[in-house]
Amino acid sequence: METRAFSTIVLCLGLWIAVPLAAQDDSSLFLDTVDVYVVNVEVIVTDKAGNPVIGLEREDFEIYEDGKKVEVSNFFAVEGRQAVIDADAGQSIETAPTPETRRLNLVVFIDNRNMNPRNRNQVFDNLRAYLKERLDARDRVMLVSMSDRVEVTQNFTNDVDLLLSTIDRMEKVQGAGIQLDTRHRMLLRRMQRATLPPATGSNPLDIGSVRSFEAAQDDASNIARDVTNLAESRGQQVAATVRALEEFTNSLAGMRGRKAVLYVSDGIPQRPADSLAQAWLNKFADWIIGQNAGRAEDDMREMTILMGSSRYDTSSRFDQLVAAASANRVAFYPLSNGGRQASSGISAEFGSSGTATGSSPMGPDVVALENQSLEGSLLQLAEGTGGIAFTRTANIGGLLDNMVHDFDSFYSLGYTPSHPADDEFHEIEVRVQRKGVEVRHLEGYREKDPLTNLQDLTLSALHYGIEDNPLEARLVPTEQTHVKGDNYHVTLMVQIPFKNLLLLPQEEFHTSQVSLFVIVRDDKGGVSPFRRVDLPVRIPNAKILEALSQTAAYPLRLEMEKGPKRISVGIRDHLSDVDSTVNLELDIGADAIATQNPGR
Repeated sequence: METRAFSTIVLCLGLWIAVPLAAQDDSSLFLDTVDVYVVNVEVIVTDKAGNPVIGLEREDFEIYEDGKKVEVSNFFAVEGRQAVIDADAGQSIETAPTPETRRLNLVVFIDNRNMNPRNRNQVFDNLRAYLKERLDARDRVMLVSMSDRVEVTQNFTNDVDLLLSTIDRMEKVQGAGIQLDTRHRMLLRRMQRATLPPATGSNPLDIGSVRSFEAAQDDASNIARDVTNLAESRGQQVAATVRALEEFTNSLAGMRGRKAVLYVSDGIPQRPADSLAQAWLNKFADWIIGQNAGRAEDDMREMTILMGSSRYDTSSRFDQLVAAASANRVAFYPLSNGGRQASSGISAEFGSSGTATGSSPMGPDVVALENQSLEGSLLQLAEGTGGIAFTRTANIGGLLDNMVHDFDSFYSLGYTPSHPADDEFHEIEVRVQRKGVEVRHLEGYREKDPLTNLQDLTLSALHYGIEDNPLEARLVPTEQTHVKGDNYHVTLMVQIPFKNLLLLPQEEFHTSQVSLFVIVRDDKGGVSPFRRVDLPVRIPNAKILEALSQTAAYPLRLEMEKGPKRISVGIRDHLSDVDSTVNLELDIGADAIATQNPGR
């Protein structure tokens, strides 16, 4: 099984296009239209025990966008994945959710970067059992892991045997998550073992006592410096993790239907410095004050400032991740066993409240700070995207059961906003006029313009090989020409049946307007920038019947390096408001006859 990886490597990609079938000044093609769009919000309503609440009607719901109440114009309920139509409002079966909406597209995301292997393996055991016993044949699962980078180890499938064999391979891969955890424990152990003399030595001839006092100050200063360094490393890891998760959710944006990410991690610290600084203060602060250890007082001030510093507060980064996930309609369901394991491990190793050599660094306050920091990020991810967080447990089956309930029974509410599509993030609040219920949904949306949405579709097609092709387009390679070194010019034909385009009659011509987005990925995960091509179409009226039985063909010429590539093209018919995506797997320099350019 090929492992696909996400990265930001830029390919050598040049693109130009020959003149289409009929070129023209396309200014006449743009019509004066008013776009009306509906925002749809999937809402999960449960009782306090987490059981779905069914039987609610349109009048039970209120929607607020950016704090202002809006009218619910579309409504239906789904119970057991069957649509219940709002008959009183005259809605037809056409308003029922599509099969894609009722299907669970589940991503199991194993965060090796932020997880102890012992905790991870417990999750794998539970995941195997769930897939064997309860995976619904309608649902699709993708397996993803992250160590140095995000890797898709198994693309979407409902083949249980294939998923199980992939999990077996994933379990053998040791992630990097234990490295910072090891540094963390070693630092706490150094604090625990640091010797703090009871006095500075009242006898001036007591050289040993003086040296012991100076050594204790050295220990306090050295450990303080290491606390700052580790906090910096943890902060960098948090930033890298959030950035990778945001890029991953963006790659899912173009997938149709509902998307859920089962995010398995020990947690991502929102404030990675606080528990470390508090442990240092627990160990050294009273001794420094009591012994007037002046040289260590600066370190104490530094640790106090460190705890309150916004420099290590990553909450805003998680706000951005939640906004991106909501805009891409991705719900997070985090699962973490880290808090419980950390608490029990800390209690066993550092549980003493005091020793002959000083105070224990690991008081209950430190444990609480660390768990609050690790779990707060997971709760923020779940609450902001309409999911659920399970912490201090490896019960992946329980979380998956709740997730499936969310897809089995939910309400879909639609409304027309008062503003045009503006690519801005708008907050949503849904209220239910019934006591004792809990409501979950994405915290907001971003109504992207049509071409941005086409980019999302094309990017998802590139990463996951998923095509959505109502225009019945084809991508046909016609020529490869060796240029220099490992580079080739590759000519592809984008073919679209004229009958599938909306052709607008004018005085002498039928016209249409088509845009393409082209993007390429190599076998190492490198992704090219998007290239856009606008293709005005103009067919003489006398030839329109003949054209409807033919295919429009547009040549694309790309410069790419030798090796396997996936080429994805997104196509938009602006007049009909229809998008298509089409993929082509091509081994540059091998799949087709490559001719040597005689001019080289």
